Amino acid sequence: MKYMLLVSLIFFCLSANAQSISNTTDKISSSVVYNDTSAINRDYLLELKKKFGKYKYYDPAYEKLVLPALSFFPQLTDYHIRFKVRNHGAPLSTRPSYGSMFRHARKREYMVFISSDTTTEWKAIQLNRVPIMAQIGIIGHELSHIIEFKEKTTLGLVGLGINHISTRYMNKFEFQADSICISHGMGEYLLRWATYTRQALGAPDPEQLNVKGEMYNYRERYMSPATVRRYMKEMETVK
Repeated sequence: MKYMLLVSLIFFCLSANAQSISNTTDKISSSVVYNDTSAINRDYLLELKKKFGKYKYYDPAYEKLVLPALSFFPQLTDYHIRFKVRNHGAPLSTRPSYGSMFRHARKREYMVFISSDTTTEWKAIQLNRVPIMAQIGIIGHELSHIIEFKEKTTLGLVGLGINHISTRYMNKFEFQADSICISHGMGEYLLRWATYTRQALGAPDPEQLNVKGEMYNYRERYMSPATVRRYMKEMETVK
């Protein structure tokens, strides 16, 4: 048991710095994609909090991001999720809390870390510097990891942790989270994130990193805008 805990801790330390699709057809039918975020007013947020805010813990300053994203994941309603602000590390990362690792999935607490400050290389995509639509998109990506985590036993999480030493596995892990995010109706938000981050980080052509050919060809770690659009189109066709 101690060995398993050690491996788990290693995994989640790695995932905090890095960051099989489960239930990707489980979509939300009532969520709304807003191109004008002024529509996310106080009354709307109160409605979302009533429907999706159970067992969710967050700084009120992030409510306008967290609640719209949660509305696309109704299957997480009865799961404990804590959004914790810190002043270091990658812009965002997600894991089960250490204290709940060995509990049943529904009784775990899942942590979404949001960095208010980060290293120079990530400054341009620090959450508070990103447009709100893109912010909601990356919160959706992190919630997509919880969709995966909740399907794992403790042993499954340990295995997941061990695999995090593999670059190829990490590419697949993050790419699948983007795919889950799109399957839950958040493609437009994720597209804003993918476009903004590549522009902010100085990519000469944000559309360049495009996976061609069959789906689930994990040569990208995070989907490029072109790949997001293609997955949105293909998933719409599947409907």
